[in-house]
Amino acid sequence: MKKTSMMKKPILFLLSLALFAGCGTPVSLPGTGPEPETASAPLRENWTYEPPEAAPFDSHLKRLGDKLFIEDGYLYFDGGEGAGKVIPMRLNLETGNVTAVCPDPVCTHKTPDCPLYGTWAFLPTEIEGHTQLIVERRYSYRRKMLIGTEQLDVHRLERFDPASGKSVVLEEYDFELRGFSPEIYYGQYRFRLSWEYDEAHRRIGSMARMNLLNGSEDVLFPGETAQLLFVRDGRIWAVNETEIFSFDALAEHPAETRRTERAGRFGLAAPYRTDGVNIYGNGTAESSGEIRVIPIAGGEEGVLSLDPVPHAVGVSRTDTWYFYMAGEAVILGKTEIYGYASDVVELYGGELRKCRPDGSEDQLVFRFDGEWASCRPLDTVCDGRYLYCIFYWWEDPDGDGIYRDGDQRYSYPVNGRSDCIFLRIDTETGEAVKIVVREDGK
Repeated sequence: MKKTSMMKKPILFLLSLALFAGCGTPVSLPGTGPEPETASAPLRENWTYEPPEAAPFDSHLKRLGDKLFIEDGYLYFDGGEGAGKVIPMRLNLETGNVTAVCPDPVCTHKTPDCPLYGTWAFLPTEIEGHTQLIVERRYSYRRKMLIGTEQLDVHRLERFDPASGKSVVLEEYDFELRGFSPEIYYGQYRFRLSWEYDEAHRRIGSMARMNLLNGSEDVLFPGETAQLLFVRDGRIWAVNETEIFSFDALAEHPAETRRTERAGRFGLAAPYRTDGVNIYGNGTAESSGEIRVIPIAGGEEGVLSLDPVPHAVGVSRTDTWYFYMAGEAVILGKTEIYGYASDVVELYGGELRKCRPDGSEDQLVFRFDGEWASCRPLDTVCDGRYLYCIFYWWEDPDGDGIYRDGDQRYSYPVNGRSDCIFLRIDTETGEAVKIVVREDGK
């Protein structure tokens, strides 16, 4: 991950953005290896949990490159040890127990014998009635031959079933890097936008559906450049430049079920989000500080004039509150970092605010000052009551106001470090705890 891209872009708040607040009492959890769990497993010290009254709206929209997911009562996360060594882990939201997703109790998760070894990115999704993982694996190994050894490269997309410990190869790649974009996982299918090239070598889009049981894939809408939105009543909604349309996700021939839900002018440069009631998106280029509100059930569009951080669109977990980042940019100090895009460290959006979906009752939720002055949230996910968040922060060890390499830190494994820390915030009371799975001693 390049440091320049993290700091110079406004923070993008993804689906189910919710309350973020100050840190409370740390809760230390074990971060190595699986441990047995039962329905009556004892709570961790100081761990409390109140089930949410209502679950968040499930859009079925996921991104393979995201860091946090909530599925089947667990928070799934990267519990690796930095340097790209991703180890899929999960936190039991009710008990606070941490376990590895790999079901082998003696597996180290660090050799090709582990079915999740070489994981680059993963996400959990329900397939055939229970949670399975979609995993991108990249690694190399050497195999002995009669005349020596040969190096084999593995680069493929797999479906891993923790219940059986078995994997199914869905795709194999012959190139090094793939971009991650939001996809919809519904039933036994994965819906994605792929890129193809025409005879003039112009890049064109297409929408495809993959069967996650066997990896077969069909193109639904050749040449379609669109953005996937959500699933509602079994239909997938998507938007292109001229319409919002939907189609039957599970139909034998989905393209034949396509219908226009709303015609208009829609930009595709910034993401759209939904709370199940409205679709939210950035306004036009002339009014980029406004949030466009499109009712799903039809009716006149609205606008929220909230002065948010540009492109930082957030969506509440229900139709009760809309959360967004606002506030003036803050300059922490100068930089002496080779390749950094600026000569200063500039943080965006010092305030988290909330309002009703119509813009009323706008109020401050949390201000990033004091001990959190150099901290900003990254990936965020909510189970309907509690927000779980990873974050980054800047340190100035010698206090000279100049930031150098190593002064930017993250609460998840990255750049060779093994920090693995979350914040859990009660969105009703504002109480927050710092969940320490593992702290880097470097």
